[in-house]
Amino acid sequence: IADAKGYETTARPPSAGQWSYASSYYRVPLAQFVPFAVPVGLYELLAEREKELRVYFAENKQRSKAQRERLFYVVQSDRLQCLNGAYLSELGSTLGSIIFGSQFSGVGTRPRPVAVSAKTGVQLAQIAVRLGQDAFSNQVRENYNSRCCFPECSIAERSFLVGAHIARWADAEGLRGHTSNGLCLCLLHDRAFEQGIFTLTHDRRVAVNPSKVTNSPWSLQHIVPYAGNAIRSGAIPPAIESISKHWERIKFAPKEN
Repeated sequence: IADAKGYETTARPPSAGQWSYASSYYRVPLAQFVPFAVPVGLYELLAEREKELRVYFAENKQRSKAQRERLFYVVQSDRLQCLNGAYLSELGSTLGSIIFGSQFSGVGTRPRPVAVSAKTGVQLAQIAVRLGQDAFSNQVRENYNSRCCFPECSIAERSFLVGAHIARWADAEGLRGHTSNGLCLCLLHDRAFEQGIFTLTHDRRVAVNPSKVTNSPWSLQHIVPYAGNAIRSGAIPPAIESISKHWERIKFAPKEN
């Protein structure tokens, strides 16, 4: 499941491979997935299991639309290749057996993994991230006395507030747990900030992102009128470095005086 909209970032992936020359990359944060304990090489898989994958593709194509699985590969011009844009695939028992062999028991019957080997640490790392995010969210809300910091917003119920990152977790590793990288926002203002409808100036005032506002009647009424207004201050103010990272992500260019 895509956890947020895709965005462009200058943060390099751990292994850029043939795209290592690029100055920026597109990232889509994912959630609620189970990674393979041992990575499967796509090109090796297509070569080694070509016959079985071709047969399964043909069988799947004959099914009704309601029963047809969304596959990560396609047979095009008699060539087996990855389907452009299909980054995630359904994995039924038959396709799973083709990829992993007879030991595959099916996604629906496999117990949900709690932890994997220490060598990969994938599931352990995900748990650590969530715990860290909860602690971060709590300290950010406390910094703003559990009240939305957007000008004149009256939301002060903890269940309707978010301790939001200014610079995303993936974009600024060194800022992840810093209270100065957070804003206490209500659910609506958090969504508007995440979508880049508004950002902050370096002196912590609301700045509207013109390219994002035009198609949002709600934003025209509830965000635009507060452009230039200072947010409510917390004991620890938002960091300028974090704000600049947010500008970069949403492609915001501040007006020059």
